[in-house]
Amino acid sequence: MEAVTLIGLAVDDILEQAAKYHADYIILGSHGHGALYHLFSGSVVTGILKRTKCPIIIVPSRLSETPSRIRTARVSVAA
Repeated sequence: MEAVTLIGLAVDDILEQAAKYHADYIILGSHGHGALYHLFSGSVVTGILKRTKCPIIIVPSRLSETPSRIRTARVSVAA
């Protein structure tokens, strides 16, 4: 397994890495924001769902355990 840290547009970078490594599937975490939030800011999960042919596993966050002020992104690629 290899961890990759990227700076850029999340959707584009995730799809690029998935294509580069011929990913069998993509696993994404979901913050569980509502429709109004997504209307103004969009969603990485929604962007990936619209543009990939690769299967996606979405893991919901546990909001009670994750402070709302902390936002992290991590891409892990299994080689």
